[in-house]
Amino acid sequence: MDSKAESLKKRGGMHIFTSIDGLSKRFIDLCLEEIGREGYCGASLKVPSWRRIKEALNNEFKQSLPYDLDQKALKNHWDALRKKYAVWRTIAGVNGYNNGTTGKLDWPESKWEEVIKSQPKAAQFRISGLKYADNLYDLFEGVVASENESFLNTSAEVPRLPPLEADKDSANAGTQSNTGTSNNPGKRKRLEPADDDGIAKLDEIIELVEEHVLFYKQHKEEKKAEQEEYKWLKKKHVSKTSLNSLSKKSTSG
Repeated sequence: MDSKAESLKKRGGMHIFTSIDGLSKRFIDLCLEEIGREGYCGASLKVPSWRRIKEALNNEFKQSLPYDLDQKALKNHWDALRKKYAVWRTIAGVNGYNNGTTGKLDWPESKWEEVIKSQPKAAQFRISGLKYADNLYDLFEGVVASENESFLNTSAEVPRLPPLEADKDSANAGTQSNTGTSNNPGKRKRLEPADDDGIAKLDEIIELVEEHVLFYKQHKEEKKAEQEEYKWLKKKHVSKTSLNSLSKKSTSG
């Protein structure tokens, strides 16, 4: 891996998805497929879904990627897209929008100045709108709407971590490892070394635990950012009705 690729990886792959043509759209499509297959895990995807998406992207874009994508890079892009959609949803829902397919907000300059003054992050949509607006609506609308509803009701519970998905054989491996000892301290038997299959299963369990720890840390960061967003919404006195207006307009349109 060259120095440029190593630098990109250290930053969590944030620029990879914008520099490789088609990578971001394929990521979104795969996420939608996984939601239909596995469903959500809180405001994110389940561990098996992340694994399949990682394998698919690394295989399909092998010639273009400077390094193999890991779950951190995928989760960072997920978060970036979700936050972008949340900003677009807020300004479009409160102020009205014209095109839900392209995400283009066709407002006069005076309107843009007013919106950007109250919500500086809206400036990113002034020229090009929200790319893949329809797909991001399908991907994040339910998640973002639930988060806003939760904040407006002053309830922000931390979701439980998804259960470890090691198979029954992996779970039994730990109990079987104790069968080499006797309850009688005078007749202890020497533990047999784990075979290759047992080591592989143990590695799989360790990987799952690490992924769950990463999930928890990222969840804490997400909640911190969402609390800041909620403070802004509360300060601007945005009502539940105005937050839900985007969904109503999408249905009527």
